[in-house]
Amino acid sequence: MTYRSLPAALALLTLAVGVWTLRPEGVDAQRGGRATAYIVQGQVPRNMEASALQRFGRSHAARRLQETPDGPINERMWLGKLIVNFGSPLGDVQYDVLFYDVTRGRTLVTTQEVFVNDRTQTAFVNPIRLRRPQFSPGQRIEVVVTVRHREIASARTELTGEVPRNSGEVDFTNGGEAP
Repeated sequence: MTYRSLPAALALLTLAVGVWTLRPEGVDAQRGGRATAYIVQGQVPRNMEASALQRFGRSHAARRLQETPDGPINERMWLGKLIVNFGSPLGDVQYDVLFYDVTRGRTLVTTQEVFVNDRTQTAFVNPIRLRRPQFSPGQRIEVVVTVRHREIASARTELTGEVPRNSGEVDFTNGGEAP
């Protein structure tokens, strides 16, 4: 009886080892701990190592983003840089940045795909541009970084800027026609 069960056990063991070695590898950034993300407004120094970039992001993180002051109110926008440090090589050619409005609940506003040249890199700096009317002053925004549909980092900020004001006056001097 043991003579017949030995080949069956060896076959099952071989099959189990084969399945285990052929399983898909996870993204390097997903294996470790959580990544870190910071939103900064202003210039980010070039040629920084990943640890220095993370320290810079932590110390210059913008709790509030100021909108650009030039131009008509409807054409203004919020400019910033998103610093993402994965802690280990990304191991993928892209990651996604999701923008959520968390003022009243969590609603998805827009997404941005980021394609990577060097998948062995651990830290990235991406420009972000938040335009009106999708975004407005007083909104609280959560920026979420995902790799293969898995959230690995997030950062929050609030948008500040000029709110459009209406005078409340109505002018009927043109014979009742709208100006």
